[in-house]
Amino acid sequence: LPTTVKATTLMQERRKRAGITATEALDLNASYDMIYIKYSPPPAMVQTCIRNLVNHLVCDPVIALAVTDGYEAVKSRGAVSSAIDNDPSAMQTTMILQTDTKWCLNPSMTLFQQSFFNFIRATLRHAPIHVSNSPFHTAMNAWLVWLEPWNVTQRKLKTNVTNFSPSKAKSAILNSVSSSNRSTKSDYKSFITIPKPSTKSKYSQKWESYIAANLHIYTVPLAIFLRRSRELDFSPKEFQRSMTCVRRVFRVYTPLVIETINRLLTPSLPPHPLVAKHEETLGAYSPTLFGQLSLSSCEKDMQNLLEEIYMQHMKKMRELDFFDRLASKIEGVFAHGPSSDETVLKSLVQQAKVIVNLPDSYEVVPVDQKNASRSAASIGVHDKSAPERLDNGLLTDTGKQQLIAGNVKMNPMDIAYIGDNMRSRSRSYELSFLVSWTIRLSNWMNVKLGLIQSAGEEEDVDRVQEDDPLMKHVKESEDSRKHWLRINLRFLADYRNILFVVFVSWVWKMIRG
Repeated sequence: LPTTVKATTLMQERRKRAGITATEALDLNASYDMIYIKYSPPPAMVQTCIRNLVNHLVCDPVIALAVTDGYEAVKSRGAVSSAIDNDPSAMQTTMILQTDTKWCLNPSMTLFQQSFFNFIRATLRHAPIHVSNSPFHTAMNAWLVWLEPWNVTQRKLKTNVTNFSPSKAKSAILNSVSSSNRSTKSDYKSFITIPKPSTKSKYSQKWESYIAANLHIYTVPLAIFLRRSRELDFSPKEFQRSMTCVRRVFRVYTPLVIETINRLLTPSLPPHPLVAKHEETLGAYSPTLFGQLSLSSCEKDMQNLLEEIYMQHMKKMRELDFFDRLASKIEGVFAHGPSSDETVLKSLVQQAKVIVNLPDSYEVVPVDQKNASRSAASIGVHDKSAPERLDNGLLTDTGKQQLIAGNVKMNPMDIAYIGDNMRSRSRSYELSFLVSWTIRLSNWMNVKLGLIQSAGEEEDVDRVQEDDPLMKHVKESEDSRKHWLRINLRFLADYRNILFVVFVSWVWKMIRG
């Protein structure tokens, strides 16, 4: 990887060739653009070795002992103890002023820190994100393990006293004889626990020295992840899997962790000695070489991610039929929080506000946009910040020029379905061979009942399709709005409705018979 100074120079040259004039100093949001290399993914065996090595290093009990000793040493000081007695919250601002905080990383972890930092940056930046066995997910898992050593637990080893095979007879006898002279610590082993996305963090204030010793591993990969995570597939099929990936990262950055990181990044406070040693370990790859850092600089990337998630979620909700909406409402009432999509999204927004310091009044989708039924014809008609459109929702020539010139911008929530919902493509829960028949039967009944004036509308739409497929959908949308009432039997093609009818019939038959 290029060093920070070289990467900064290369990025500025690329911006200059593209005609982009940088008016602001580089910050954490530039971490994504700093990794500009020809990426070659490591072999699967190397990825497994890195993950096992990280687990082994983080499980070292020396880390927890060093963190506890340093915390107790600071806490036992007279000035600090006096301040804590008068104001318990003073501990948070006093600890950072100590100049002799103990280095809490073991020698192997310190030696591996720079290489691991560059591995995480390069992999999160360039590895494919849509492949389940991609190095992206391997690197993310190893990174999350490194960030939370407080998830390491000590478990007592189980001894098999009944196994007296010849190969273990000698060790069993020696263990029984010398058990009184052994340290009880040898009966325990460290295990790393992988928490679920909904699990509450175990972080406490005593781990501040560990965050200081790994400060840029907490900040730089997070900035890269926020930019890349927008590429995750939030469609209905992969929504839960992608949301789990995002939630696993967000749960690490609790309000207390963010408060510690922001305090360590504050330039007005005296520099923490462990941060200085951490930057010395990173050497030429330290991100502070291109200026001051702040998590607030990632605000735009966070907003783009939340908008992508909400847009896909609202699109899924619009495509739900009556039974799906009913099931969603029931799940939201009886679910215990994490299983409800709405609850998960609200929790995700609250976590995002804490991480990048979004205002409390921030809403991903304003209430008026969320509740309004926006049609293709109403988009951009009364909004001066939107491009000019025709009554059918298509852009005019002036609207296209406005977009090219950058005078207006498109809102992702302005994406609306153009066409007749009754003639839309077959859904995943519909029997495709029944869809065409239910549509024909619906049209026949509408004509016979006088709900549709002409029986040749479908032929007119088919003739338009030969010239312009887009205009076919536009004409379908216009024709569907002309009829305030019509029969739509397409629900008969839904296999769930068919199964429900069969089940009710079977129950009724069992009761009667």
